[in-house]
Amino acid sequence: MTNEPQNEDVQFFGDVAALFAAFAKAQTVMKPAIKGTANSHFNSTYADITAVLDAALPALNANGLCLMQMPGMSDGKSIPLTTVIAHSAGGRMQFKSSLPFGRGNGPQAAGSAITYLRRYCAQAVCGLPAVDDDGNRAQTDYGNQDPEPEPIPDQKPNYHPTWPERYKEFMETAGAAIDVPMGSTLLDEVKKEAIALGYVETPAMMDEAQAHAFLQELLGAVV
Repeated sequence: MTNEPQNEDVQFFGDVAALFAAFAKAQTVMKPAIKGTANSHFNSTYADITAVLDAALPALNANGLCLMQMPGMSDGKSIPLTTVIAHSAGGRMQFKSSLPFGRGNGPQAAGSAITYLRRYCAQAVCGLPAVDDDGNRAQTDYGNQDPEPEPIPDQKPNYHPTWPERYKEFMETAGAAIDVPMGSTLLDEVKKEAIALGYVETPAMMDEAQAHAFLQELLGAVV
């Protein structure tokens, strides 16, 4: 199990030519999503749902387009979301995505999963890059920004020099979400959870991104 939504299908309806023409115009004036929200676990920032919508909606609306995102009924294991971009001439494109729950399955976990799905899908469908909250970079044409590198599967992680310094904090946070039975240790239980969720066996071998995603799934608090 990973923390990435699963794209199920994409559909197009109505006047698709007019839809695409308007969408192409909107993309030429969209700004990057600003990574202005702090991640307290790993001292990093990301573009939250507000930043993504602030970057996308003005350009979409100015060209007769709207963005709609509708959660569906959950099966108790995952959250579905339908994302629609519709044009005033009647055309629309839509796709369905879903995201597994984290360790929790209450309203807070569901809300966090929906927010993550909305952010991920809106940013993906609009082709929005995310940039640091820096005035010079924000004023630069986003088309000239260096794209964020995509993770390459089945390769040895790139170690972050500060990761060993935060390993203790990572274990303490993971320990708050894991019950340690008699005769076992926290490290053993963390390894078991990591294997069950599809991560590497030893937490010390994770990079920061993997550790962050792992903690999100354990805590059921996807941001």
